[in-house]
Amino acid sequence: MNNNYLNEEKYQKVKKVLKIIGFLSIAVGVTLLIISFIIKTPKMGEPGWYDSETRKQMLRALAFVFGLMIPMVTLSIAYGREIASFQMQQHMPIAQESIKTMAPTVGQAGKEIAKEMAPAYGEIAKEMAPVYGEIAKEVGKGIAEGINEANHSSENK
Repeated sequence: MNNNYLNEEKYQKVKKVLKIIGFLSIAVGVTLLIISFIIKTPKMGEPGWYDSETRKQMLRALAFVFGLMIPMVTLSIAYGREIASFQMQQHMPIAQESIKTMAPTVGQAGKEIAKEMAPAYGEIAKEMAPVYGEIAKEVGKGIAEGINEANHSSENK
C-alpha cells in the first residue's frame, strides 16, 4: 500500500501551518473589530454618514470572517485527529459492551435462520446450521477483539 497519505512529517507540517493561519486570523479579526468600534461616524443625516457607517459594517463583517470563520475551519482541520481520537475513546467502551452483549444473540439468530432455511436447501442446511451459528459467534468475538486492540492502542498513545 502506498503511504503517501499517512506521512506523519507532512501531517505535522500541515498542522503547524494551519494552526499559525488560524491564530493569526483570530488576531486579524480582533484587530478589525477593535478598529470598527474606534472609527468615528458622523451623526445620522450629516454628510458622509452613510459611507462611514458602511465602512464600519464592512470591517465588522471582515472581523467575523477573519475572527471566527477562518479559524474555525483551519483549527478544526488541524486538530481533527485529536478530536476524532477523543470521540473514539469516549464511545469505545459503550460499543464494546454492546458487541459483547449482542454477539451471542447474533450467533443464535444466525443458527435459527439457517435452521428455518433448511427445508429449502435440504439436509446440508440442517448440518450446516450449527456451523453458521458458530461462524456468527466468532465474527462477534473478532469484532470485540478488534475493539479491545484499538482501545489498548489508543490508551498507549
